[in-house]
Amino acid sequence: MSIGQTRTLYLKTLNNINGIRDVHVDPESNISSLRQYEGNDCIFLYKGMKLVDTLTFKFYSMTDGDIICTVYPTPKTIFANTISKYKLVKDMDLEKQKICELQYSRIEMKPDFYRKNQKQRVEYLENIDAPFKFNRILPLFTPPKPQTPCAAPLPKFWIQ
Repeated sequence: MSIGQTRTLYLKTLNNINGIRDVHVDPESNISSLRQYEGNDCIFLYKGMKLVDTLTFKFYSMTDGDIICTVYPTPKTIFANTISKYKLVKDMDLEKQKICELQYSRIEMKPDFYRKNQKQRVEYLENIDAPFKFNRILPLFTPPKPQTPCAAPLPKFWIQ
């Protein structure tokens, strides 16, 4: 190259908004020159390194066709609002579960109330045309009673 000519470096920038974009830059210019293409609030990554705005492309030994990833940071306020909303939903769900637990424990602690509630439920289901009726006794299927002792040996933890 002669003294008056400047070399152009052909790079590609990749981000989740614009996709891949071809960029032509001078190897002696600073990384901050990419801001005119990508914006002021982004972070540049190259081969796993965060690029410093004041250093040049030549410093990072970039060649034609290299890809620079562009990341737009999420504002902390959006992240904080998302977390607070998530906590609020979880707290509301926890309170709902506590109320349900309290209701069930009251029913379990008062057998008269439980019987009354079940009786009303059975009466309601008997009055509607349900596919099955509760007043009918269903057979209970259990294995037959063994007539002789089992021939299989007992497990080791039984023999002590």
